[in-house]
Amino acid sequence: MTEEKRKIMRERVNLRCFYLRLMKKLWVIPAAAALFALAAVLLYTAVTKVTRPPLYESSAKLYVYYTEKADAMVLYSYYNSLSWRDLAGTEAVLTHLEDPQALAEADAAFREVFPEADPAAHAAAAEAPLADSRGIPGESFDVTAYADLRIIHITGISADAERAAYRAMLYCAAIRRYAEGDEVITGTEVLGYTEPVLRTYPERKAVAAITGAIIGVLAALLVLWLRFLFDNAVYVPEDAVRRYGIPVLGVLPRKGQASETYPPQFQKELMLHMRELQSFGNKWLLLRAQDTDVTNSGDSPAAILREYAGEAMGPNVILTEKTTAEVNTADVILLEVRSGARLEQQYEHLIAEAAVGGNPVKGIILTGADNGFLQKYYRF
Repeated sequence: MTEEKRKIMRERVNLRCFYLRLMKKLWVIPAAAALFALAAVLLYTAVTKVTRPPLYESSAKLYVYYTEKADAMVLYSYYNSLSWRDLAGTEAVLTHLEDPQALAEADAAFREVFPEADPAAHAAAAEAPLADSRGIPGESFDVTAYADLRIIHITGISADAERAAYRAMLYCAAIRRYAEGDEVITGTEVLGYTEPVLRTYPERKAVAAITGAIIGVLAALLVLWLRFLFDNAVYVPEDAVRRYGIPVLGVLPRKGQASETYPPQFQKELMLHMRELQSFGNKWLLLRAQDTDVTNSGDSPAAILREYAGEAMGPNVILTEKTTAEVNTADVILLEVRSGARLEQQYEHLIAEAAVGGNPVKGIILTGADNGFLQKYYRF
């Protein structure tokens, strides 16, 4: 790291300038939040379409009769939803899937709902794992017991509507066969079957949008912080004086800003300094850094300086913009520092070349300044 960069890193941060510049960029934060929220919703939609294929579900509603002597604690401990779900996945129930009586019952129920369909086409694939706890099952089934434990729903889930219905009917018949040997259950009754419907999932687009917006805000804050952290440009005269140790003799507005918004204090100071400089001579040289990111079109800084200095810069003053090769012939050397331009190394080079030539820079002309920003900074 060069000594110039070390000096910039050690430089005290102008917090007022920093926060005023930050306020001008605050629009980036809601824009980033909206953009990231939209991206999150689109990503969520794309992912759910891939990970959540269309599934159908159909349920069989079964009423269970328990013995009158059954203890309530026993019922709630061993005949709740969790118990029925675990039991339905064990051999105690699965063996009944091939029971002729269970198959006949399922076939009869299936033909009532789908008169033209063939139940045999689904019998071989009826067995399926329980629905997973994430609620995004594929070929599966589920069992739910209601609060009074007497009504349970056996739900078949499948990518095929007919298979979902047949699965629910077959598991319902298998559970009924199991219940015949249970000492607490005295009987069961099928209350009905539901037609297959597309399975719905919890809609989380709002959560995705909020998450995306939060990430967008954090990303925008990080980018703004890094941008301002590594910005070595000068925006106000005090920063230029602190960095280069050379007085700022004038502040000129950027192109396109009305002269009415130019702070009159700056014009008075500029005219005063221009009169004082004429005591050194009338041949002035304005050193300019060359760059590709700042537009040099339009009036030159020398022309703008004459415009705002007015009659304070006498007619005998010869103001030119040349290279450092002319420093030995000039009476007054001025340095143009452009507001917001990241040309730190070039400015240091120009200052050093003028000093080596024995004709150091007398002052800085800060050009391209934002009148509105300066009025807020100085509270004019």
